[in-house]
Amino acid sequence: MNTTQIEPTVALAELQETKPDRVTIVVLSGDMDRVMAAFIIATGAAAMGMQVTMFFTFWGLN
Repeated sequence: MNTTQIEPTVALAELQETKPDRVTIVVLSGDMDRVMAAFIIATGAAAMGMQVTMFFTFWGLN
């Protein structure tokens, strides 16, 4: 197997160019552990400067 090494600064620049600026999360369950996980992911995305949208389905509102 042939692997190619990339300079860290080049890899970081490429990641920053392709980073999405928004995220959408659909909450399908009303279980507390699943809702909490969705909020943790949403908080992390918001902390990274992303616009976060969360949708709660019928079961997610239970």
